[in-house]
Amino acid sequence: MLPLYLAVAYYLILTRVIPGIYQNWKRRRQLTLRRRVVLFTRYPTPGKTKTRLIPALGASGAAHLQLLMSNHIMSALKKAQLAISNLCIEVRYYGGSQQDMDYWIGSRGSDPVLVYRKQEGADLGERMSNALLEAMKEGAQTVLIVGSDIPGISPDLICEGFKLIEDESSDIILGPAIDGGYYTVGASARAEAKISQLFKGIDWGTDKVLQQQIEAASALGLKLKLLATELNDIDQDEDLPIVQKCMGISKTDILKPHWSIVIPVLNESHNLDRVIRTLVENADSPERLEIVLADGKSTDNPEKVVEELRNEFKGRGVKLKLITCSQRGRGVQLNEGAAATSHKLLMFIHADSQLPVHYDSKAINILTKPGVTAGAFHFGLDVLHVTEKRKEVSWWFLQQMKLLEWGTKRRSIHYELPYGDQGLFMWRNTFDSVGGYPMYRLMEDFEMVARLKKIGHIGFVEGMPLLTSARRWQKHGYLKITGMNTFIIMAYKCGVHPNTLARWYYGQ
Repeated sequence: MLPLYLAVAYYLILTRVIPGIYQNWKRRRQLTLRRRVVLFTRYPTPGKTKTRLIPALGASGAAHLQLLMSNHIMSALKKAQLAISNLCIEVRYYGGSQQDMDYWIGSRGSDPVLVYRKQEGADLGERMSNALLEAMKEGAQTVLIVGSDIPGISPDLICEGFKLIEDESSDIILGPAIDGGYYTVGASARAEAKISQLFKGIDWGTDKVLQQQIEAASALGLKLKLLATELNDIDQDEDLPIVQKCMGISKTDILKPHWSIVIPVLNESHNLDRVIRTLVENADSPERLEIVLADGKSTDNPEKVVEELRNEFKGRGVKLKLITCSQRGRGVQLNEGAAATSHKLLMFIHADSQLPVHYDSKAINILTKPGVTAGAFHFGLDVLHVTEKRKEVSWWFLQQMKLLEWGTKRRSIHYELPYGDQGLFMWRNTFDSVGGYPMYRLMEDFEMVARLKKIGHIGFVEGMPLLTSARRWQKHGYLKITGMNTFIIMAYKCGVHPNTLARWYYGQ
């Protein structure tokens, strides 16, 4: 038998060392490509970024907007990368630690990987000069720098910029901003010898920047062209409608985020009153809630319960919907439920779930962390946290449930692997970008998390967990349910179709 210390060593080599070496190799390979687009951004620390927007959005809101805009532009650059051959994407950042940036930019599964480095230089001009020269030294023939507060930047605009700078009639290109500055600068390797002088004497932050840059290029004998598209950067309250137009994010979405909560149901009328009351009572802002029950053609008359609760909570501003889905199956019900929502933030829970107090505020705080693409709650069982439930079961059953809860928390923390009974939540654009849930009757949550982890991290709300009913374990026993769950996951990883697994699991 293999000694324990060797088994641990092999595990670490296979899961940490080899993937790390492979990621570093991919980053080095990216740096050899002949085209490069560089995103200049700040790490979104509250109070230190987008400070002119703090009066309108608050320090946290301004930092959150910076994060959303940076992610939006990174997404546009990745789309441009599909249309432009030999294109490396590099992020030059200011503020934040290496560890912060590893979590944000070095998100798991990102392919091709993003290169990210600190901005170096005393002022903006020196930092841009250093970025251009270093890229050219590494082999780039054309380099484009874009800012992170220009939500109007699109893949087509990036393609247009490279087409213009690769024309021999231009050494430098600029994208004019409406405020008198510029949102992008591109340079050909033909201008390499003069780049160190190109950005000197510019009055950064004024409406003279564009004209001064044109004059500086002319004085150096560089051929300069302007992109035809003028764009706005986002600095003031009056600029925020541009964010809504380009990104679909309004000022209200930042200051007063609204949640749409989707619950798939099938003959769960006995649970609906409790789960909906808990959602309303435990929310900090129940008037911003929309609750959508996605019914898989129940036969226990959920309409009656929903109508009674709708009338009761009408005065509190809570929106409560019941939709009948086209067919049964959690994947179908979750997707059709999401399609019936109207807010930018989505949360998915089960009908036997109990969300903790302040869940709506805590969830949005998780999504404002750079690098987090979706979130979930820690797993809890009602028999361990509700006194009345605890009295109904034996001491031995409680120990088994403690072991189950402990193991699930370890899995969540170390592998970022929540399941559907942990209340997945995310922005709608994230949900759409991964294609929603797969149309499976089982394992839809497992596959959804795998998709989300390809574009970022899964964050977890600390404190009181989301409580789930222990009824399955009470009915069938700890060993049977846990063993079946483990078998189902192994079978799925071996290629058995989830709908086949559903027949095994549900006995249908």
